[in-house]
Amino acid sequence: MNTKRAIVLLFPLAAALMAAEVSGKWSGTMARASGPAMPIYLTLHQQGQEISGAIAFGADAGPVTIGKGQLHDDRLTFHAPDNVGHDVAFQLTVSAGCLSGEATSQGQTLKVQACQIGRAHV
Repeated sequence: MNTKRAIVLLFPLAAALMAAEVSGKWSGTMARASGPAMPIYLTLHQQGQEISGAIAFGADAGPVTIGKGQLHDDRLTFHAPDNVGHDVAFQLTVSAGCLSGEATSQGQTLKVQACQIGRAHV
């Protein structure tokens, strides 16, 4: 096998190995710039770039289904209704078993941080 053909065959494999894996359970917080943080709990399922699952806003809240979930490289985006039915848009980065980024709803931006449960974090 020549070198050029080997590179062409190995490129998709290397890209797949570098893609983030987000399936599993996550816990973390959402917070405004000032004010207390609210706990969040996620259960995510990944099939290729499509993400499904649920999120609970607060320790006593039931989970709601996430929609429009997509993972492109290390960028995770999805939408979910909050406890009063407002759409919340999440834009997160996946790194070392943790998620970080922003959630926006009703003109407000909240900081989001969560880590995968049961995984060592660097």
